[in-house]
Amino acid sequence: MNRQQKNQAVAEVRQMFDGAEAAFLVNYKGLSVQQIEALRKQIREAKGTFKVTKARLMKIAAKDIRNAEDFAGNFKDQVGLVFAKTDI
Repeated sequence: MNRQQKNQAVAEVRQMFDGAEAAFLVNYKGLSVQQIEALRKQIREAKGTFKVTKARLMKIAAKDIRNAEDFAGNFKDQVGLVFAKTDI
């Protein structure tokens, strides 16, 4: 991943934080690809988004977001962010 791609990923995560009513940090370690795809589908049906990117980029994106610093220390291992756009 080059610098431009990293900057784009950070901007995308920041935009998701800004447009969400709530954000949840989830650990998906141990899930198969099929299970992750099923999880993504369920989240989409609930009008949410599941975003996986490098933990370091998540930390950078969350740095300036209100209340995101509360769980930024947990950006490690295999984690993703679930963004709820409407009813939490």
